[in-house]
Amino acid sequence: MRKRPLAAIAGAFLTAAALLCAQPTRALAQDMAATAGASSTSLPADLQAILPAVYQPPLLPPPIPDAPVPIPALTPPPVVLFEGMRLPATALALARTTRVDAARMQQLPISSQKFHDNILNRQLALYRPNNSVLQMPRDGLTVVFPNPVNALGFAGNSDPYAFFTAKADARADAILDTTKVPGGMFLPSAIPVSGEAFARSGERMTITSSNLGTIVKLDTVAGTGPTSGRLYTEFDYFAFADGDTRFRLRFVWGSFANFVVGMAPSMFSDPDAVPDTIDPTGPNAQLILSHALIGYIIPFSTSPERSFYAGISMEAPEADANPGFTDPRPGPYDSYSHIPDFAAKVRWEDKAGHLQGGAVIRDIALENAGNTFHRDAVGWGVRFSGALIPFARVCGFQHDTMFFAVAYGEGIAAYILDLHGQGDDAVVDAADHLKALPVLAYYAGYTHYWTRCLRSSAVYSEVDLDNIAVASDPKELAYHRGRYVAVNTVYQWRIQFGDDPDPKKNLHTGFAGLEYLYGLKETVGRARGEDNRVQFTLGLKY
Repeated sequence: MRKRPLAAIAGAFLTAAALLCAQPTRALAQDMAATAGASSTSLPADLQAILPAVYQPPLLPPPIPDAPVPIPALTPPPVVLFEGMRLPATALALARTTRVDAARMQQLPISSQKFHDNILNRQLALYRPNNSVLQMPRDGLTVVFPNPVNALGFAGNSDPYAFFTAKADARADAILDTTKVPGGMFLPSAIPVSGEAFARSGERMTITSSNLGTIVKLDTVAGTGPTSGRLYTEFDYFAFADGDTRFRLRFVWGSFANFVVGMAPSMFSDPDAVPDTIDPTGPNAQLILSHALIGYIIPFSTSPERSFYAGISMEAPEADANPGFTDPRPGPYDSYSHIPDFAAKVRWEDKAGHLQGGAVIRDIALENAGNTFHRDAVGWGVRFSGALIPFARVCGFQHDTMFFAVAYGEGIAAYILDLHGQGDDAVVDAADHLKALPVLAYYAGYTHYWTRCLRSSAVYSEVDLDNIAVASDPKELAYHRGRYVAVNTVYQWRIQFGDDPDPKKNLHTGFAGLEYLYGLKETVGRARGEDNRVQFTLGLKY
């Protein structure tokens, strides 16, 4: 009896709630049906009577109009202006340009050093004060990167953030030798002398890509002005003495705020002063050793017209001594150094040439495996080098260039191309002392331009070592003197790929040349070995 009033009250409450909900829902459904018009579907009367009053049939989507829906026009992305170039600021844009133009955009200084258009470009690998950029007629592939702030679409300065240069040289050579030279490199120290195998072994012909025939250079400069940084990498496809041909890393270094760190040309060397030869090895007296170093450039005065600066460095010691005719002791013997090599240079340059003086001091030590023998010696050396245009005001000779270098010291054989790796830094003498060997190395070269495309060069180079015979090399075969002579003629022509009308942005060079080489090796025992080489080359610089 008590449950009936409760059930009645509950039923009345639910009925009232349904009526309250039904009214606004029915009104909303009517409005939607009126809006949709024919797009609503009516149910049969019997079904409509069965379903609750709050139900309304589903609405169908509106019909697709005959005319296409207009799409709003896309707003072009903002651009960044780089001295006439329009680069999108919403993406990391690339723009082909020249190294000099890119340097000016980044407020980088232009180097006062003159570029020598040699077959083998050794100049790009050299670090320069304030990351100044060397002007070259062929820039390879040079692209600029906009400021990363602009690349993300934010406001910022419109200067480029970095530029990247990729260069490659490819060539093939036909070589005729009058004797076999092990390893293929034309070095007098490698020529066999009387009493050695293959001395005067007769003519032999090879066609090869040369030891340095395929070279790739990657150069990146980031930042602006004095805060710029540079990363340089260079490698080649090299034929080693064991006959294996593989990639070889030549340089990899970085510089920032005039500090340089990495595998770079020694501060004692001068790549800008190496003469033009078709032979990729070059003069035997050159100092272009690449090894690990930490250096600092001191710019006294720099401008695009002339510069005067100095440099100092700590370099990886590559001591290379041998025991000579010592009493028998447990071997083998190992060379080492207690401290790094210290090198320095002072340099003056302008568009008419440059002059450089350098010095190095080093520690050379030798020990045996049994730890019963230890000897030390001090090595030192001085060098003067340069490249000049002596007849700049003489018609017909205004582009001629003279190259030269002379070095003298004791215990510096590791820095000289013809003596590197042969144990000639120091030798144990008869008094059981480690003696640093005196050495004189010099070369001179001259290039004459017959026309803008045709030139000839002549080079003479010599290394004189005051040697002491060593146990592994009888006195008759110990190196005493090496001479190198090269005479060549080279023709270069311009090649343009693509349809870029600006020749500075799309300029490549094909080259062909013929060279005669003469090499002579003399030993302490007056044994001699000679080689005559004729070399023809055909290649492309990009």
